[in-house]
Amino acid sequence: MATRMKTTREKPWHYTECGLDNVCLVGIEVETDPKTGGREPIIPQIADLHDCIFLAVLGASKPLTGSEVRFVRRHLPWTQTTAAENMRLSSPQYWCALERKGDRRAFSDLSSDLVWRLLCLEAFAETAKGQRKKQARTLHASLTQVSKGLDEISRSPTSHAVEIRRVHAGKAETWQPLRFLPLAA
Repeated sequence: MATRMKTTREKPWHYTECGLDNVCLVGIEVETDPKTGGREPIIPQIADLHDCIFLAVLGASKPLTGSEVRFVRRHLPWTQTTAAENMRLSSPQYWCALERKGDRRAFSDLSSDLVWRLLCLEAFAETAKGQRKKQARTLHASLTQVSKGLDEISRSPTSHAVEIRRVHAGKAETWQPLRFLPLAA
């Protein structure tokens, strides 16, 4: 019979299935198969979880990495060609190269990073509902303070992990960012 354990801050689930290497989940159950020792997370409301990751990535005060740009683009869902067109770039090949930067800084300048975030938040807010729509609009409003946003982003390291937990809001359960953890270089 499989055993279940709940993840904690001390022992979170490293959630790489979203395409990012820096997401840790707290407050979910992980089932362990006694025969194989294999572990499988039980993740409810994956769409809401991915919305939460999307907003956490765009709200982080650090330059976006190539992997994060790819996650955000796919979450919308946009093709590389659509993303390049939305950023007024003539070459989808450039966009492909940008996403292949992995854990390195995606955009060479901070103003492009900020424009990408704002475009994505606008697109997300058009289809989001309830609390997520409100969060997207609030984040968009705070990022439009360009000078403050650029200053915060420029001073922040590029490597960090986001810890996300399940919370109970009345009768409903939802996901929210818990904290950002710097990663060793």
